[in-house]
Amino acid sequence: MAFIELRFKPLRSNESPRKLFFETSRFSAFNLEWIVKTTVNNNEREPYRSSARVITYQLILKTKIYVPMDMDFFAGKGPYSNIRMFPQVYKYTFTEFNTTSDWNDLSLIDSDEVNRLLANYDFNIRFFMFLGEKQYSLQN
Repeated sequence: MAFIELRFKPLRSNESPRKLFFETSRFSAFNLEWIVKTTVNNNEREPYRSSARVITYQLILKTKIYVPMDMDFFAGKGPYSNIRMFPQVYKYTFTEFNTTSDWNDLSLIDSDEVNRLLANYDFNIRFFMFLGEKQYSLQN
């Protein structure tokens, strides 16, 4: 098990219209480098026009691996955070060619919580990662 306090910083895409997303700095877990990236409303073209907002995130492996790795992970409230959320565990198998998890819901309690989070310049969460029970060997 690994857990880390992550700070998400806002970034904007270069495409038109500009899209807002948040990204962490690289962090280390299980001797591998990772980042977490979030987006608003699943990369909807103009999320600022929607009243029902959700934040989704994906876990991205930045280190090259040669053996598939099952990973369970979830985002939770940090110790000094007032984010209201219901953590949900997600699973993904990282491989040499699949280094980016699916987009997963941050599980905030409602759209108002999303808006409150987006009103901040940046935000922090605690991120938990577990190696899956079944790990693959180098031999078939």
